[in-house]
Formats: sequence, structure tokens, C-alpha cells
Amino acid sequence: SALNDAVAIVIVTELFLSAAETGTIDISLVVLFAVFTGFFGGILLGYIMGLIFLKINQHLDHYVQTNYLSLALVGLTFVIPVFLHEYGITISPAITSLTAGTVFGNPQFFKFPRFAKSHIHEFNNGIAEIGEIVAFGAFGTLFSFVDFWLALGIALLFTIVTLGSRYIVVVYILRFPSGLTKHESI
Repeated sequence: SALNDAVAIVIVTELFLSAAETGTIDISLVVLFAVFTGFFGGILLGYIMGLIFLKINQHLDHYVQTNYLSLALVGLTFVIPVFLHEYGITISPAITSLTAGTVFGNPQFFKFPRFAKSHIHEFNNGIAEIGEIVAFGAFGTLFSFVDFWLALGIALLFTIVTLGSRYIVVVYILRFPSGLTKHESI
């Protein structure tokens, strides 16, 4: 749930990194600045990379080449922010990738010729699934098995709260304006 939207990805990542370095979760000005630079730096870097890759894609003549270019874009949007982090520039790879993908996937909005998205749709879905697996695997390395049962208990609690709140929203709140019966909304 914490990885469902762009802001949460940056906040959770920075809090985990802070906890990994200091041993405690501390919301300080340093963490808030890292969240700010990570979010807006990711948008800026992703926008620039998306435009560069759209410019490169103009010179390609086959959808398979666009697929490989898309794969390179996905890879570089994670590698470059990690590389910059080594030099003290905190940029969120997830935000960079999200922004670059949005720019690259909508060439007509940026006055570039439209390419056949139908050919890269399945390819990009596969890349997104691989990216999620890598992201969750990377987050898993941040946890120690010393506190495994505590972490499992908290995860189960959040799971129950999330599922319960979604049930309430869908079944009860959305039921009345739409006129659906309880069975239909379930």
C-alpha cells in the first residue's frame, strides 16, 4: 500500500533509508529535504530522459527497436538516480521511471510523431511486473529477521485495515450514489 502512489514511494524509501542508516525512523529536515529533492528531481530527470528517448525513437523504423529503446529507458531511469545518489544527489528512481515512461508513452503530447503503442503494450506490462518484483525484493533486504514476527504482525494489521477500509468504501459509500445493491457492489 505504501508503494501505490508516487509521493508514498519517495516518503517510504527515504524513511527506510534513514532507518537503515540511523537505526530509527526520524522525520527530520534532512529527510524532508531528501523527499523534496527525490520527488522533484525525479520528475525533472524523468522528463529530460523521456524527451531524449523520444528524440532517439524518431530515428527508428521498427516497433522492435522501440521495444528495446523502452527497455533501455526503464533500466537507465533506475541506474542513473542510483549513480547520482553516490555523489550526494538524491533522486527517486521510481519517480524518474514513472515520469520518463509517461513522457515516452505519450509522444504526440510533446509534438513527436505517434508510434504504435499496441506493439509495446505487452512488453511494457512485462517490464512493469519485473520492476515490481525487483522493488519488493530490494525493500525486503532492508528488514532484519530479528524483528520478523513484529514486522509480520504489523504487516498483517495493515493488510486487515486496508482490506476492511476498501470493503467499506466499495460496498457502503459507493453503493448509495450509484444505486447498486449490496450484492452488486460486492
